Amino acid sequence: NQNDAFLANLLGDVNFEQGDVAEARIYYEDAWRIDPKNNLDYMYDLIVSNGEIDDYEIIAAINLAKEYQVQLANNAHLTILSGNPDAAVLIYEALINVVYEAEDSYLYNMYYKDLKKGLELMEETYLDEKGKFEHKYGIELKKE
Repeated sequence: NQNDAFLANLLGDVNFEQGDVAEARIYYEDAWRIDPKNNLDYMYDLIVSNGEIDDYEIIAAINLAKEYQVQLANNAHLTILSGNPDAAVLIYEALINVVYEAEDSYLYNMYYKDLKKGLELMEETYLDEKGKFEHKYGIELKKE
């Protein structure tokens, strides 16, 4: 249920603001597992809640962002109007920072270039779809 995911993420935010990062991360993981595709903010919150990220989370985030990019390119469900384009860019930026700052050269060597390419492609796709939408509907979209 999307409301359960929203509530879990909100509880994560509360715990994070109170300084309980471990508890916040549990709620962020719950939100992401309950509703991984409708609100990309859940994945973003999970990534930034803790500077340490494992391969599984990196791969899941990359796959989610790539899958979302296809939806954005097709403007499926008018996704251009949601907060997900911004969240997808933030996911890429957060992953780039985490991988870049990782002391583990494996993470850097494995993911950094692909993440940079993915970010560029996501931004290009967003601008293309934004332009198409604005042209078709005569409405100017402002990025959050």
